[in-house]
Amino acid sequence: MDADDIGSAYKHHYRLPNWKDEFPVFSEGNPKTLQRTVTRFYQNLSNLEDQKENRNRVGKLTWRSPTEFQSMPFLQSGFELKNTSGRHATR
Repeated sequence: MDADDIGSAYKHHYRLPNWKDEFPVFSEGNPKTLQRTVTRFYQNLSNLEDQKENRNRVGKLTWRSPTEFQSMPFLQSGFELKNTSGRHATR
């Protein structure tokens, strides 16, 4: 799939409510966090395009398991994180 075929991040932000009906796992996340994840994907695509334009050799975006992420974006207040893993956060 080419970046031109998938639309814009803005378009997909509005599709998230429908995806929550189709994929119940999306209902578990904060809406702003889901939007930020979509935005992160599009920023990564843009960065790859910039690298290609600068004649750097680049690969493709690859799937990363959710357990590989060490951070997540929260842009709102009013939530509390619970440490259920026993691991401690580092800076």
